[in-house]
Amino acid sequence: MKNINLLGLPFDGKSSCLKGAAEAPKHIRENLYNGSSNYMTEGGVNILEDIKYTDKGDLLISDYHKISDQINDVME
Repeated sequence: MKNINLLGLPFDGKSSCLKGAAEAPKHIRENLYNGSSNYMTEGGVNILEDIKYTDKGDLLISDYHKISDQINDVME
């Protein structure tokens, strides 16, 4: 069985121009869980039946230089 992990990184603190990327995880989840989508891939795999899917939530990012460490901690 394969694993898929969803982890949101709501951060746009290093953006030099447009802000807004920090809102992406919220919007992705709104569309993923809105009831009108399905979990079938183009290859005919039902993600919920054939793959272990885990939503790991969003990281609370306080230090840009520690994001990689935070990701590793959550994904272990």
